[in-house]
Amino acid sequence: MKRFSFFTLVLAILLLLTACNATEPSDESTEATELPAVSDEATVHEHSYTEKKTDPTCTNAGSVVQECACGEVINGTLEPLGHSMGGWTTELAATCKAEGKRTSSCSRCGEKIEETIPAGESSLDGKKVMFAGNSLTYYGEVVINDNGSPTAKKGVFEKVAEYFGDKVSVTNFTYGSAGFTDGRDKASTDGIPTSYKDYGLYQLMLELHPNHYNNKNGKAMDSFYDQDVVIFQQRGASISSSYDQVKQIAALFPEDTHFAVIITHYDTKNTSTGSALKKTLADGWTVIPAGDLVTDLWNGRIKDTEFKYTKNDFVITKDDVHPNYLTGYIKALMTYCALTSRSAVGADYSFVNRSTSYYAGAYETQFENVLASSSEMLRIQELIDSYIVKAGNVMAGAHSYTEWKDVSAATCATPGERARECSVCGRKERITLTKPHTYGEWSVLTAATASAKGTKERSCTVCGAKDTKQYTFNLLYGMSLAKTESFGLSTISNPANQTDGKYVYDKDAKSTYTDFKLTFTKAQCADYTSISQLYNAKGELSADGKYLCGFWFELDEATFIDSFTIYNSGVTYDIDGFDILVSMDGENWTVAFSGEKLASGLQYEKVDSTTNKFSASFEKTETKYVMFALTAPRSRDASGVEAFNQKYGVVAEVNANPHYFRIVEFEVYES
Repeated sequence: MKRFSFFTLVLAILLLLTACNATEPSDESTEATELPAVSDEATVHEHSYTEKKTDPTCTNAGSVVQECACGEVINGTLEPLGHSMGGWTTELAATCKAEGKRTSSCSRCGEKIEETIPAGESSLDGKKVMFAGNSLTYYGEVVINDNGSPTAKKGVFEKVAEYFGDKVSVTNFTYGSAGFTDGRDKASTDGIPTSYKDYGLYQLMLELHPNHYNNKNGKAMDSFYDQDVVIFQQRGASISSSYDQVKQIAALFPEDTHFAVIITHYDTKNTSTGSALKKTLADGWTVIPAGDLVTDLWNGRIKDTEFKYTKNDFVITKDDVHPNYLTGYIKALMTYCALTSRSAVGADYSFVNRSTSYYAGAYETQFENVLASSSEMLRIQELIDSYIVKAGNVMAGAHSYTEWKDVSAATCATPGERARECSVCGRKERITLTKPHTYGEWSVLTAATASAKGTKERSCTVCGAKDTKQYTFNLLYGMSLAKTESFGLSTISNPANQTDGKYVYDKDAKSTYTDFKLTFTKAQCADYTSISQLYNAKGELSADGKYLCGFWFELDEATFIDSFTIYNSGVTYDIDGFDILVSMDGENWTVAFSGEKLASGLQYEKVDSTTNKFSASFEKTETKYVMFALTAPRSRDASGVEAFNQKYGVVAEVNANPHYFRIVEFEVYES
């Protein structure tokens, strides 16, 4: 028993020593050791995504799923692509009585789309129509410009609609230089914040009419946006984003608004704008290709026209940008017919403005003659119909007319009539044609004197109708100078003023004189005697030429003349030498009078403080043409200028621009 207790005691001591060694520090390390701290950065997880993508189709949305190894998932949606439709095929043509059908297929998915082509013509009666654009719309009077607001003044579009029996309410939202979203900087004029720079129609609408369709403030829509039809026109610049811009503006209007875009003559030059606007066809918009038609006419791409057109017949010459009244009529009529599917043929144009006030001279355009020709206007109206369809518009089934047939022939005494009939519904149309008189030569009823007008009369050789007019002792009275009837001149301004019977020169008003610029340079004219080749009377440059320039008039009839008068702006010391030439055929010329050193030799008579007159007589000569030909430019004679100043009490200088000269009045007198 004692032995068992001893071993038990030894075991207990050993166990106790082992426990002590386990809990006490060793001799080598008597201090506690701290573990390193863990940083915050080490605890942040950086996602690394893998992406799974399902491509969208024309009609179904696609998806993008991004997943990280940690389990984080981000889901995204890709919008449906929408159909990419090819060209349309007419399966069944609409008529004036029955609907038609057309189809197209998507180039991506092949789905076939079918559309109904409406039957018959539509009407704009009682509709509200807005034109939103700039000066390319209100020049030509499609609408009458009135600071971008509704106006009681009727433009051509409204008058065309009235002809067809439609009463429309027109809102004119056109501003000079304004594009869809840029191009204008007249904030104070437009009544919008002065901070606006280079803004367009979109900003104008939002500032002037903030409560648009589906506006973000949820306010009642401004009645300004309550339109049945809105017709847009870009500012005439090359803007490839025009489609996106015009769609942005269209979003301000109710969904049921019908939209149209006008292609101007500028868009045929800036093709990126035209092609962008034509994209609206796919959205069901109407495209009015007025610019395509007029540029095809003036470029000679259309055959069988009565006139050989130039750009000046459609675009005014003072800025070479804006349309004239003939173009305005084409644009307005094409717009109406494109919106209603009605035929342009036979539409009235008697109300179209004939003014040539925006031309440097009436001779530069023949649009008045086009408007006076019923046969040519009929041709243009037929072209309007074809160009509307050619542009790709979905036209309602119009009447199927037979060819025009003459009911009665037109004479200068009695209008003629043409008729045609719809082969589907039997509708009949008639138009009136006129024919101008064929006049003989003028005969004098009462001879003119130096102080009183006379009268002349001529008769139509067909019907005998009489035409009587007054004439003056001055055979050039009221005539206009055509640049084509000149040589050596690069520009002529106000060519009608030199024969208007007014002698007053006003340096601040060009309307009282005609300004000429030579083709010879300033340096050449500064010492004109050194020019090796001048013009002859035929307008040809030749070694034996005599003239710096020349221009001529054709008289109404061959007449005996024996004197003339030239008025020029004396204080600017203009003409120093010229010839007066006469001709019976316009080809072979004879010098009737020749004067030299007229200014430097003080040969002018001072009429008043601002005019200078030179008159001369010559041998009685019969002529049909009279030419003025410059032999010396503005005087370069310093001593002559000094003598001029002393004689007339003025302060003229040797003119710094001898390649210009002015004529206040030119008169040629019957013998």
